[in-house]
Amino acid sequence: MGSRYLRFFDPGSVGDWILVSVLAPLCGCGAQLNKSMNTTNSSPNTVPAPPSIPPVNNPPTRSGPSYTVGIDVPSLQACVNSAVPESTCILPAGFLEYVADAIDISASHISIECAQGASLTAEASSRIFIITGTDITIAGCDLNGGLQNGFSSYGIAIRDAHSVNIFNNTFHDFANVAIRITKGSNLDIEGNRFMALRDNAVYGEMDIDTITVANNPLTDVSQRTDWGTGVALHSASPGKTVRNVTISNNFIENGFSFCVEIGAFGSNPPSNISLLNNYCRQGSDTGDHGGYSFENTAGIVVRGNLYDLHGTSQATLPGIELVLGTQAAVTDNSLYGLGLSLDRQSASEVSNNVIHDPLGGIGVYLGANVASSAVSGNVVTENHILYSVDQPSEKGIWLQCNAGNADCSGNQIEGNFLNSSDIRGVGISIQRDQGIMQNNSITRNTISQFKTCIKHGSDSNAYRDNNCN
Repeated sequence: MGSRYLRFFDPGSVGDWILVSVLAPLCGCGAQLNKSMNTTNSSPNTVPAPPSIPPVNNPPTRSGPSYTVGIDVPSLQACVNSAVPESTCILPAGFLEYVADAIDISASHISIECAQGASLTAEASSRIFIITGTDITIAGCDLNGGLQNGFSSYGIAIRDAHSVNIFNNTFHDFANVAIRITKGSNLDIEGNRFMALRDNAVYGEMDIDTITVANNPLTDVSQRTDWGTGVALHSASPGKTVRNVTISNNFIENGFSFCVEIGAFGSNPPSNISLLNNYCRQGSDTGDHGGYSFENTAGIVVRGNLYDLHGTSQATLPGIELVLGTQAAVTDNSLYGLGLSLDRQSASEVSNNVIHDPLGGIGVYLGANVASSAVSGNVVTENHILYSVDQPSEKGIWLQCNAGNADCSGNQIEGNFLNSSDIRGVGISIQRDQGIMQNNSITRNTISQFKTCIKHGSDSNAYRDNNCN
């Protein structure tokens, strides 16, 4: 998918038009850090260290028989085929199996447990596992996608499966998605490491109900050279829905995309989404990347996450973006190097976030740029936007109406703290190019060291008790 950019008319800019990417292809560990994640922070502008995330506990031991592959049965597929419910297939220490045909797990109530050093290596451009059963656990395995030998394999394909646990595995050298989900429920992906990937670590679509992606100590998608994310969940197909999602306490090394991307993409809005205490660090400078992205969602919580631009300079996307959704709560996040965007987003709260030196100068953007669209009823409050490095076009908070019949009304921008390193830029810009902009409240903000404190865009908005210095 290609990137999509928005053109905004700015009468004060050279050439009249500027290019800002606040909408992407779907398309910090935050302000209040999770103390269990062992971060350090030596100064307000110092990015906390990545978290140390221990392995998670595997599910309880099965009550049925155990089979050791290579001793009791000749192969893992043979073990799965002969297993009765509540069986465990054990891969002993140092075991290595080359997988040419996907290991098919269509039975139910089975565990596959690997001792240290046990490995499964793709020997064809296929999948290592295909799971269609119920109550399946894969734990502690080394899964090698065979990329170094020229194979384009997937890792685990979950297809309309239920109660699946993927715990404490290592996925590496995959040309395709490490964990690919097409429908499923009660899925738990925890404690895994993803390395040397050329595609998404976790990608799911269609009807997905109740999925947890948590406590994964490393999700490295920094080698991705075209569009792909750490964790992506899309409703995608007409009538399908992603719902009841928790993504928490993961460390993601980002590449050419977002660390997390959740959206409808032509289907039903994903709902009941929680993104909590994740750490997203930019691992490559592709020029088309950002942090966390949500498209056409309803009822999401984005709290305590961190994004670190990590010295790169070519990003075109926000640290957090909300597009075409409603009822989001974005609180207590820390963004180092990128801002936050509400693009045609309504009835949402953005509060108590800390934004450091956003690339391109825009701290928080609210906009409606398509005819008859809306950015309305949002509350932006108690955020801290800090500039210690000069940016070419600083706008701490920018509310813009930029299309015919667009509705940019009823937003509250209150009690924010904006501080610039130089006397330049605009603290808060209220800009009506087209559309309806009324009954917005810009009050009690503290704005320091900007050339223009507040740029008024409409007489029908309220400006009260702002502190400009």
